Order: sequence, then C-alpha cells, then structure tokens
Amino acid sequence: MHTGMFSERDLPTAKQLRRSTVTALLLAAILLVTVVYPSEYGIDPTGIGDWLGLKQMGEIKTSLAQEATQEATQNVRRDMSASVPAKPRSASGTAEGIASQKQDSVTITLRPGQGAEVKLVMQQDAEAVYEWIADAPINVDVHGEPIEKTQGSSHSYKKERQIVQSSGTIVAVFEGTHGWFWRNRTERDVTLRLSTSGAYKEMKRIL
Repeated sequence: MHTGMFSERDLPTAKQLRRSTVTALLLAAILLVTVVYPSEYGIDPTGIGDWLGLKQMGEIKTSLAQEATQEATQNVRRDMSASVPAKPRSASGTAEGIASQKQDSVTITLRPGQGAEVKLVMQQDAEAVYEWIADAPINVDVHGEPIEKTQGSSHSYKKERQIVQSSGTIVAVFEGTHGWFWRNRTERDVTLRLSTSGAYKEMKRIL
C-alpha cells in the first residue's frame, strides 16, 4: 500500500546533486556566451550570435546607449552654460546681417558605420527649411555650434533614430554653423539627399 511518504531512496544523492549543479552552470555559461553577450552587448566570441542575428541587435543596443549618454552629457553642459544673449532686431523684425536666400542640395553615400556632417553657416535668428531622404534607415543629430565658443555650448535641435526621411525648419539660436550629423548603423551602403533653402551664407560639408 502506497503511503505517500518518501523514503531516503527517493532523494537524490550528493553525487547526483553535484552533477545537476554542474550541468546547470554549464548550460548557463553556454547561454551567456552564445545568447546574452551577443544580444545585449554585441560581444560574440563563438560566432553563434552573428549566425543567429543576435550580434547586430546587441551592437545597436550598445550604440544607442552610448549616444544616449552623450546626449545627456551635452544637455548637462548646455544647462550649465550661460544663456546666449539675443541680437537686436531691426525695424523690419528680422535680425541684422541675415544672409540672402539660398538653395542647395547634396547627395551623400554612407558606408556601414560611417558618419557624415553637413552644416549651414547662419546668423542668429536666421531660418532655413530642409528635407532629406535616405534609401535605408539611419540616425541623425540636428545641432548647432557657435562661431565663438564664448557664446555658449552647442545647441541640439533634435535627434532621431533609424529613420529614412525628415524635414523641418532650423531657426539659428546663435551665429554659427547649424545642420546635420548622420550615422549609418546598417550593414549596407546608404545614400541620402539633402535639400535646403533659406537665409544662410553657405553650406559646408564638415565630415
């Protein structure tokens, strides 16, 4: 008759427990190296993560984390810097010395991992309308840097991740260069075309 009680014979032996523990540790180590490291950190010592498509996921996560840290650092520096004094306006309501209207366009091809930067030389309060289109998703940082560093730190207009098109208007917060930095995080060449029009002196390819 079965009493529902376990005897000592039903309990695992110390040897069996050690064997189960070692097996569990080995499986955990294998998963750590082949799955966790590639998918979270882009580290793939065995090559299995790349074969499973996990390495690219980890590289994207690491890249976004680094860019988020850089953005947070820039925001702290901008908050600590003195505010930029506004230039006096003329009677017409426009900033003095604003450049005449211009139009430009440029086509750029980015290799995998490559970045490119294009800036417009603008007076404070000048406006420029832009649009760019790419044939694959890329990252972009729209920002400005003053001509004289004593005016303050760089200014970030916006950052976007993994997009193929963007448009808008840049209103220069100070005299300097204002524009775009793109980064191709894909594994193929990406071509983009930028078109601009507005009150700026010239377009410069910085990088």
